[in-house]
Amino acid sequence: MKIETWDLLQRYKDLGWTIRGMVTSAEATIPENVAAQAFVANKPVIVPIGSRADLSPTQIRASLGIAPDTKLVSIHSGVLGTGFLPDVAGTIAKQFREAGVIVCNGGFPKTGLMQSVINGALSAEGNNLPPMVVVVTESLFQKDNLNGMYPAGHPIRILLIEDSQYLPNTMLRAHMLNSIADGVLTLAGAFGTCAEMFHHLERMDLNHRESPSPTLIANIWGFYKGLSAILRQQSKEGLLPPHENLQHAAMFTTNDKDRIRVATEVVDAMIQAIGAKAGVGRVTFLEQAMGPRRSKGRIATLAQLVS
Repeated sequence: MKIETWDLLQRYKDLGWTIRGMVTSAEATIPENVAAQAFVANKPVIVPIGSRADLSPTQIRASLGIAPDTKLVSIHSGVLGTGFLPDVAGTIAKQFREAGVIVCNGGFPKTGLMQSVINGALSAEGNNLPPMVVVVTESLFQKDNLNGMYPAGHPIRILLIEDSQYLPNTMLRAHMLNSIADGVLTLAGAFGTCAEMFHHLERMDLNHRESPSPTLIANIWGFYKGLSAILRQQSKEGLLPPHENLQHAAMFTTNDKDRIRVATEVVDAMIQAIGAKAGVGRVTFLEQAMGPRRSKGRIATLAQLVS
């Protein structure tokens, strides 16, 4: 990593953060008992990781102090935006963490839905709450310097990825976000959010994971209405080959104006899909029992949308 990055890490250390040694290979991962001690101490931890470190998702999660049976949801959203959508994003993150699900975000912007996700997760109330995980690359860490934003008392785990000369840093971050997740949630966003969403869907379609993480696209107030049309046109033109993994991706659509109700439905759908409550393991959105709808929200897999 760059000298500037290590200088910045030293500043965090002076503020009471725990800075671990750089993880460069599978053999260098942090022992689980050390990770557990940091978790119990409720101290923020930064784990630097080499961009070419050949680590499995399980090893990455262990280095962050995440227990094997703890569920984690990665949330993709925009760095801008005001009003209802950021409010919903914050409520969703709060409810996830209060349900014992780790919220994973891709940075520390000071605006937009991503900021709402962080603030919402950290505002969760209850005992023995899981930490929040943030995955950032070296350049993004320097750009979105969080120094002074979050004191040492907050349970934040930062996976700090060394900048790569082989991959775009944004795609490296998105890959890490999704690879360690039990479920992936896409909220409103712009170019970066859509790029990460399509990158993840492509990997699902190509079966890069034996058991794809359940993926939910939150179409709130018609934000992703155009996406349905694009997918149907791709299917009509024969550009979107059918694949069973698309059963693991779904779109939740609602025009409800009740922030709490919308957030609750999104969280309930994802929690059921990843089996976080009953411990029944992953199921597809098509197979799960959604229960009675509390609003006009509806859910459909991508396979259903294009059929």
